[in-house]
Amino acid sequence: MADKSEMESSPIVLGDIVEQGVFYRFYSIQGVPHRWAKKMVGSRTKRYPFGLTITYPMWLYTRFKYGVSDMIQYELQISQTMPREIQPYFLQHPSLGRTSGGESLLCADRVLDWDGLPSQTLNRVGRVSNELFWQHVQVICDELERHHIYLLGVFHGGNHVLVQRLSQNEWRPVLLDVVKSGRTLYPFQINLWLGSSVRTKFHRQLQRFRNRFMARPIA
Repeated sequence: MADKSEMESSPIVLGDIVEQGVFYRFYSIQGVPHRWAKKMVGSRTKRYPFGLTITYPMWLYTRFKYGVSDMIQYELQISQTMPREIQPYFLQHPSLGRTSGGESLLCADRVLDWDGLPSQTLNRVGRVSNELFWQHVQVICDELERHHIYLLGVFHGGNHVLVQRLSQNEWRPVLLDVVKSGRTLYPFQINLWLGSSVRTKFHRQLQRFRNRFMARPIA
């Protein structure tokens, strides 16, 4: 992984959107085809009772909900503190960057399959029957459990995990959304200040993740 102080020296010129989730989009980088850039979306719309709808600037939404205004920088810092055994499952050679307008970016190597095509999210791939993929998922979970680290968001839906086909027979997950839970990230959810509550929520998310994306054997 990159050093925390590593920063792209010049503004990044973004190309097309290549992947996206609820909070972020991945863009190609003009002139650097082997790299891409993750950028938070500009706003977040929330719907409340009685038909009330409010659109918040993303920096304000994340500041009030998570206590963090720059999620890109926060995510890079968190990924660099993760156990060495699961580092290969993160984006590789990450660095911070900015657009000419000053927006924060997380730049990293593109994730490609063995045939050179871009890896796709689980939402696009659908149910996965590849046994090695799920063995890799278990390795990640075992290491997180061993270090008492619970990442709420990684296994929360299929937009946060890429399916990288290393060969025709071996697939593996690549984690796109790496943020820790607990008192720092959820300052207003007092129940998540307790490690036991975070662990319970993590395993509940993981079970739903498996139920949704693990292909069942045909009887």
